[in-house]
Amino acid sequence: MKKTILIFTILFTISVPAFSQTTVGFSDPDNIQPLLDYRLPEWGYENLFLDFSLNGLQTTSYQDEDNISDSNFSMQFSPDYSRFRESETRQSSLRAFSNFDYSGESGEDEKSREFQTRINLGATERFYQENSDLFFSGTFSGIFFQNRFRDEETLQGTVIIDESLLNRSFSTTFSIGVGYGRVRNVNPMIRALRLNERFEALNTDQSLSVADVLTASEQFTRQEGYQRSYDRPLKSFWQDMDQLLSPDLSALDPFDLLYLTDTSVETIGQRQEGWEITGTAGIGYSANYIREEDDISGTTSSNLSQFTNFIPRIYGAWYKNLSLEHQISIRSELRYQIPLNRSMDFRTHSFIIGTSWLYNITDRLFTNTSISLISIGQNSDLPSNTNIFAQSDISYFIENSLSLFSSVRFNYRTNSSVTISNGNIISSTDSSQLQFNAGIRYYLLRGIF
Repeated sequence: MKKTILIFTILFTISVPAFSQTTVGFSDPDNIQPLLDYRLPEWGYENLFLDFSLNGLQTTSYQDEDNISDSNFSMQFSPDYSRFRESETRQSSLRAFSNFDYSGESGEDEKSREFQTRINLGATERFYQENSDLFFSGTFSGIFFQNRFRDEETLQGTVIIDESLLNRSFSTTFSIGVGYGRVRNVNPMIRALRLNERFEALNTDQSLSVADVLTASEQFTRQEGYQRSYDRPLKSFWQDMDQLLSPDLSALDPFDLLYLTDTSVETIGQRQEGWEITGTAGIGYSANYIREEDDISGTTSSNLSQFTNFIPRIYGAWYKNLSLEHQISIRSELRYQIPLNRSMDFRTHSFIIGTSWLYNITDRLFTNTSISLISIGQNSDLPSNTNIFAQSDISYFIENSLSLFSSVRFNYRTNSSVTISNGNIISSTDSSQLQFNAGIRYYLLRGIF
């Protein structure tokens, strides 16, 4: 396992030799005016990828009087599908992803195994008023989660603990809301500006005008449509691009043309611009099933609980491209969960605020760093929880469909473990977790339309 993680680390530190013309950066990266002026044609993108990763160097510490710590390795397999479509009047998004996680610890007298399955589905529709930033939205989401855990412990060759736990839950939420503001996805414009930079680097007698850059951005939004309509989509795509632009791309030699067309597969991250604030009201249903088995005593216990909640929520987001290479964002959310079951009065509220920074280091390498704070409170005898979460990701694209990624995550949680006796809190424990993750991502489907 350690050798595998070392290989991933080495791959990120070794530069890959280039077999085409040297790439160029933005000649004026501080000029983001084209992003501010950009208006959306009807466009979208679709991604389907598979992640396989190893989580190593994972250490969890509990700040109690004994200061116990533990570490283990785990591996994950995660298919992920997303589809997004937008125009100036409508925005649609769909995402379905799953996560399969196996982890285990094995010692001389103790062995544990854990297998988790998570399936998430979310869809959102948003309609803007004509010539306005006022919009109405509807959202549906569903989550299925299952955790199987088995713990075995021996003492002088005799099994003293042989327990298993099954935790299965399902939740779904439907909400409607109203909001103001607009966050535009500016990826097509970024690609058009990259096309302009590469074209100027060829030192031809031709150049792209401002109108050409705008036209190129609209053509980039149709790329997936070409892949679905033609046997040789890139050939047709760039032939039409040649007809739309004032320079004669067909006059370039094949080597320069290949250098130019590589723009369509550069990695630029998720680039957005603007701000928005939304207020929603939703109904949520959840069910949770727990079964515990003790193979030594032969006892089994189980419990099924169901909840229906009213969920009001306020959400705000702000995205700003400091330059054509740097993007920062701030997101905040205030959410309440009010039970509709008459026999219950277990209300919770949560507050989330986070910021992130995306940096395009080269056309195939970028990083994304984020910090967030999550506070969860409830009207019960249990104390509130506060989570401080920090994460730094780095992605390197080897070629169009394959990339390497790595991340470092840190999480600090207050009151992660609470002991209650006769309604009184006897003790509470904070915890912190540090995790290193490295893996490979393969894109089965990737493009814009």
